[in-house]
Amino acid sequence: MGNPIFQNLKKFANLTSIKKYASHVYEFDKVLVIENKDGQWGVMNNQGDEIVPFGKYDLIEPFFMGLARVKIGNVPVGKSENFGKYRWGIINLSGEEVIPVKYTELWQFHLKQKTKIRMAKDAEYQWLDLHDIAPYPYNIRTDAEGRIMDAEYYDQLREDYRIDDISDAFDGDPDAYWNID
Repeated sequence: MGNPIFQNLKKFANLTSIKKYASHVYEFDKVLVIENKDGQWGVMNNQGDEIVPFGKYDLIEPFFMGLARVKIGNVPVGKSENFGKYRWGIINLSGEEVIPVKYTELWQFHLKQKTKIRMAKDAEYQWLDLHDIAPYPYNIRTDAEGRIMDAEYYDQLREDYRIDDISDAFDGDPDAYWNID
């Protein structure tokens, strides 16, 4: 454990204390994804043990279903001049790459709460069902495109929405707007 943030985090009792030393902190199932003040990403468990050292990946997104999308290549995504200068992969809660970091495209899944994603290596596209690689079973109801259908579960994952708002949108209330894409 060469990075002092991991050593210092062992003494902190809660996420509020950690946030003083980090730009972003995301918690999932006793695992923390942390971006330190230098813009480097790492993963630790709730005992403060390092799972993924800072700087191994240029981006680690929050975990969903025990999986996190990671990126190598410290350039902005979405700009045509940067295409091919970065690669995507997926890690599990132990920090192991379950999808190697070699894909030019790998759809985001934690914000969209999708279980079926598209990935591409150069121009070869394929679909991946996260249930096939998740570290343990998740009983999540999804539609044909892998979108979560259970509004209450979705609300627990996305704290910025109320269950009533989501249920209204699912029930077809014309005044309820909710973008699930």
